[in-house]
Amino acid sequence: MTPRQVDRYLLYSAFAQGGMATIHFGRQLTPVGPGRLVAIKRIRGDLARSGQFRTMFLDEARLTSGLDHTNVVRTLDFVTTADELMIVMELVRGESLFKLLRACGERQVSAPLPIISAIVGGALDGLHAAHEARGPSGQPLQAVHRDVSPQNILIGTDGVAKIADFGIAKAVGRAHITQEGEVKGKLAFMPPEQLRGEAVDRRADVYAMAVVLWEAIAGRRLFAGDQASVVFQILEDQPVPPSTYRPDAPAGLDALVLRGLSQDRDARFSTALEMARALEQILPPARPREVGEWVRMLAAESIEAQDAVVREIELAGTASLPATQQLPATDPPKTVSAPASRDRQPPASKRVWTFGLVALCAAALLGVAAASLWLVGSDAEEPDRLIPLPSTGKDLKSSTQTADGKTTTAPSPPRPTNSPTAIAPSPTYPTVTTTKPGPSQPTRSDGRSPRMPEPPTVPLPNRGPAASDPFRTPE
Repeated sequence: MTPRQVDRYLLYSAFAQGGMATIHFGRQLTPVGPGRLVAIKRIRGDLARSGQFRTMFLDEARLTSGLDHTNVVRTLDFVTTADELMIVMELVRGESLFKLLRACGERQVSAPLPIISAIVGGALDGLHAAHEARGPSGQPLQAVHRDVSPQNILIGTDGVAKIADFGIAKAVGRAHITQEGEVKGKLAFMPPEQLRGEAVDRRADVYAMAVVLWEAIAGRRLFAGDQASVVFQILEDQPVPPSTYRPDAPAGLDALVLRGLSQDRDARFSTALEMARALEQILPPARPREVGEWVRMLAAESIEAQDAVVREIELAGTASLPATQQLPATDPPKTVSAPASRDRQPPASKRVWTFGLVALCAAALLGVAAASLWLVGSDAEEPDRLIPLPSTGKDLKSSTQTADGKTTTAPSPPRPTNSPTAIAPSPTYPTVTTTKPGPSQPTRSDGRSPRMPEPPTVPLPNRGPAASDPFRTPE
């Protein structure tokens, strides 16, 4: 498969499609190559190009993008171009509750009640975490999903249920309120106050979860028919108990569901957490392992297709990146100093500093040596020597001046290997002698060498900032 690069992501084939967006497999691009696999929701073109929708959509999405909870699908990033509006989310390997319940209907089987309790309870936990979210300064975000439905509850093969699309339903609802087909599918989960245009709070999501729970237990739609019929049923009718279609439902389950479906919001559960605790007490949930096995059994074909696409993407690696496209640059490249070559002369400032250091070291050490010889009274002729300096890692040439004014030069020792495991031996520094004493060199009557004159004092120049370490990892 050939991906399409959009900004810092590779866009692969779509695996889900709705009225406002298409969901694709995606892969993040990093400066060092392909990164994590993600799910990318690509908003429909006409909406993406609408400035009003784009602003409203991103405002709502950013509001809850910081949510980090096990039962909430994480929003990782946003991509906006002139023609594209995309939301990057974590990739959930599994299936939506809507498709799982439809698979049960096709097989004419009922979803196990403990598994329903685990899925709905997990979704309620995710909703409660979002309802309780606070901003950077501690203020409550007052987040409400407004679009809870089986399509927005994803169950992974690990058995964990997650709420998806949190924080973007408000903008979607405003943009689609007049579009039949988009609103028709969502009307069945809207509470009466939302249909009446009143302000909604977290109890609207509690109502929607009660509708989801009723349909999962009964194995059918709670409110069915055309748009006008659905609105009338929500506003006027009293739902029948779900045990009407599920005789094995435990006592107390009907009362729990009908409380969540109350038209009076004050009569509902005040929080999603309160409803989740009540559900666990009446209907103990299944373990995540059991939920995962149920998902893999019902959605085996879909999950196998997902795994095949993921394997293909993983195997393709960087080879899947189009040749004409390059990885996006993040930060400007940093210049890292490379070691100087052996035949390369250091800059003038370095040479001046090195000469000064040589002169000072020579003055100190040669002075000590000459004084020692003078006091001991040795008759041996001591040739002029260069004082070995610590290796600086560069091919510098050192020089000294003899008594007759001539200058002798010695190359630096060979540089040790750069191998990280090699240990460089201590370098052997050469001894350089003058070939011929100067004619004006004074001699002593006792045959001893004359005292070596003190070299002139050379002031050290300012070194300036230290050179970059070539082995430092760029930040």
